[in-house]
This record gives sequence, structure tokens and C-alpha cells, in this order.
Amino acid sequence: RLFEMMVMGCIPVIIQDNIFQAFETDEVLDYPSFSLRVKAADIPKLHLVLQGVSPQQRRRMQEGVWQNLRHLMWREWYSNSHEGLERDPWDGIPDAFETLMTVLRLRTIRKSDDLSPEEKEARVQAVRRWLDEGGSR
Repeated sequence: RLFEMMVMGCIPVIIQDNIFQAFETDEVLDYPSFSLRVKAADIPKLHLVLQGVSPQQRRRMQEGVWQNLRHLMWREWYSNSHEGLERDPWDGIPDAFETLMTVLRLRTIRKSDDLSPEEKEARVQAVRRWLDEGGSR
């Protein structure tokens, strides 16, 4: 449902205690930048939580929805809708597959015994820059 809400441009409200979302534990997607997390015990106060979001926060979060949606979309499912266009709008944009590969790359770097802590950090930062800059196919 998270994905469907994001496609419609809505800010997801996540009500799941102690449950991680896709790519959240690997620090690839910054969920607080585009969603609200509410504890199940706070459901009776949900209206107050939602009213507490300022217009500026809402705009930032909606921008975050569009920036992070691509990481949850599988290119193959959605690229056919662009047939006949001169340029595929997906060119060079990481999709869910690229994001998954990035997660695996980060995990491999972090678990490597062959790298010093400084080398690990440098490689992690290089992978993050690549992802933040839109990657390349």
C-alpha cells in the first residue's frame, strides 16, 4: 500500500511498530523525509499528529515522495508505457532493481574483512554519491 499511496502523491502514514520498510535498514531510503511513522498506541491521537504537520513539512515530504518513489518502482513494469517516445525517461534513473543492487553492494563493503575502516567508509560514500546523483545504467 505504501507504493500505491506514493504513486498518487500522498505522504504515507506508516502504522507498524518495529517493522522496517523496504531498503530502510540499509539507510538507502530516508523514510522520515517522505513519510510519517505513528505507533499503534497513538492511533487515537492520529488526527493531532496529522494536524501537527506544517505546510512546509508537508511540501518537503511530498517532494521526498517523488524523489524516493523511483527506488520502489521496477522499471520493466512501467517502461512499456513510454514506447514510441524519442528518449526513454527511465534512462539513467535507478529503479528498485538498481536500489536492491546498491543495498547488496553496501552490505558487501561493510562485511569485507579486506578493507580498512577508512576504505570501507570511502567506498560506502562513493556508492551513496552514485545513488544520490541518479546512478547510471
